[in-house]
Amino acid sequence: MRARRLSILFVVALIASAVMPTLRADRPTSDSANSDFTAAAQAYADADWHEAGERFRAFLTTHPDDERTTRARFYLGESLVQCGQFDEAVRTFEDLYQRGAPSEQAVLSEQDVPPAWGLDAELQAKMTYRLGEAYYLAGRTVEAASHLEEFCRRWPDDTMAEYALLYLGEMGAGRRRRRVGPAVARPAVATFSRGTTAV
Repeated sequence: MRARRLSILFVVALIASAVMPTLRADRPTSDSANSDFTAAAQAYADADWHEAGERFRAFLTTHPDDERTTRARFYLGESLVQCGQFDEAVRTFEDLYQRGAPSEQAVLSEQDVPPAWGLDAELQAKMTYRLGEAYYLAGRTVEAASHLEEFCRRWPDDTMAEYALLYLGEMGAGRRRRRVGPAVARPAVATFSRGTTAV
């Protein structure tokens, strides 16, 4: 349990360090919106998760038409995961996912899905992974497996695919019913045959 928790914290730190440049890259649409988003981003950068969550939530309420609302919703979900509010994180990520999810047929046919959600490709991948992880941490393994399998199918070369496979393997071992299909696992396993999580 402790090793899994440390693994989760490592993944979160990895995601936080990767997304900070994109937080600061957005152009302001108004002084008030810019100030509010900057304050939320700074709280996030400082790993003050509760403050970041409150500030992103306030930003979404105060500036619902700002071009950064999709990013704010994503980082609100990230902050909620950090605070251990997994059910609320699921609702936040699921809302974001439903606003711009690719068609099921596009995902299943492994088509090159165009950018959605108002997020760049890197954040789309992270959002899909985090939605699956939030479901997992909330104890909702059926939904977790669905999103983590989608993540592995769409982004098998992403470094997070290894972590997704670990979650899927743990869920499969615990349930004995669910098995990750070879089409999902094979590309990610081939990419990470040595493993980045090995000690």
